[in-house]
Amino acid sequence: MKKAKSWLALPLAVCMFAVMIFSVAEAAETSDENPAEGRQEITIINTNHITWPVIGEMPSYELEVPAGAHYFINMVEWTTKNGENTLLSTDKFEEGEYELHVTYEAKEGYQFAAPELITVLPGNEVQGTPKVEESENGWYRIVTFSFTARQSEKHQHDMLVVQEKLPTCTEAGYKACYQCQSCKKLYLDKAGTEKRLRFLRRDISIKTVSVPFARQKIRIM
Repeated sequence: MKKAKSWLALPLAVCMFAVMIFSVAEAAETSDENPAEGRQEITIINTNHITWPVIGEMPSYELEVPAGAHYFINMVEWTTKNGENTLLSTDKFEEGEYELHVTYEAKEGYQFAAPELITVLPGNEVQGTPKVEESENGWYRIVTFSFTARQSEKHQHDMLVVQEKLPTCTEAGYKACYQCQSCKKLYLDKAGTEKRLRFLRRDISIKTVSVPFARQKIRIM
């Protein structure tokens, strides 16, 4: 009987070892590919201090999430429309359309819901409906806010005189005007009340005159 019991114990130990290996492999697969079960879903994203781009001002990268939020900001990026050019913190907004891309990361024990289930509360005035996307690994949410740069209500022009340029044989000229070094707009007066949409060029036709070669007699001494 003692010998029979030892033979029964061996298969039982092998089975228990196999179950343990399977459990470890399943846990590893879950942590690598799929969010762990038991995580709470995040369905609302809120961000403070999003400022509308103002012509002549620098972009702000100092964004914050509300206190107690179960996520944090991983990356902030200002670009021109469709992400063509990235703005540095020292650049200034000009006339045109811009996008603010904010990447959010969930804290431990939480995970983001699918992009279509997330409600974005920008905390400030934004243009249109923010676009929510999922990162390649599925852990991050990237929200894109769209803006059209606007003129500041307190904007003061920093005028620089643009000297008149006379036309040449190959280039047209233009009349003198003023250009604001902040908003880059052209004006006919220093106060900036009469705007010029573009340089006014003079139309001048230049005639070519043919001069016949003058023959001269040279006396050799």
